[in-house]
This record gives sequence, structure tokens and C-alpha cells, in this order.
Amino acid sequence: MPDSDDPASAAVAQLPFLREAVTALPAYRFEHHPQRVKLDQNEAPDALALDVLASAVERIKAIDFHRYPDLHPVALEEALARRHGWPAAGVVVANGSNVLNCAISAPCCRSAR
Repeated sequence: MPDSDDPASAAVAQLPFLREAVTALPAYRFEHHPQRVKLDQNEAPDALALDVLASAVERIKAIDFHRYPDLHPVALEEALARRHGWPAAGVVVANGSNVLNCAISAPCCRSAR
């Protein structure tokens, strides 16, 4: 049951399209932990090694940019699965985190019917 004294819980209670199983969860609390080096949002502490960068540039030059990518990137999913020792059926590739966030959040919402 959401905490009635918690503003976040009160706000969630105003979202009737969310499933009760979701609204019953405790609110997510982001805690800022200052760090000397920021490593999220696709950042890395060091630049790429020059040989890695040169290799990447050569591979990029070989891409047919006038072609659409595969609609279903099965080969990429299979390669990622092999690399990480995971079943290919458990690998999802999308056009970005927003697409994945929508896919993850959709089951949390009730039908509009």
C-alpha cells in the first residue's frame, strides 16, 4: 500500500491507469552520489585507444549508409547472446533506451478500454 504521507506515493495514486501491483510498490528514490568521474550516459573515463578508433573508422567507412538496418536484428541478437553466454531469445535490441522503456512500461499500465 502506498505511503499516504509520501508526496511521490500520493502522485502515483492519481494515476488510475497504473496497475495496483505497480502502485503498491515503494517509490523509487534516486540518491545522488557525487563521484570524481561520471560513467553513466554512455561516458567513459578515457578516450578510445588510437588503434581502436582507427579500426572503428575503417569499419564505419564500409557501412552502406543508404540502406535501412535490418528490421529484426537477429544476427546482432545472436552475436550478443553468444558473447555473453545468454539465450538469444532473451536478448532485445532496439533503436534506443526510449523504445525499451516503452516496451517495459507498457505492461505496467491498464488497458484503456
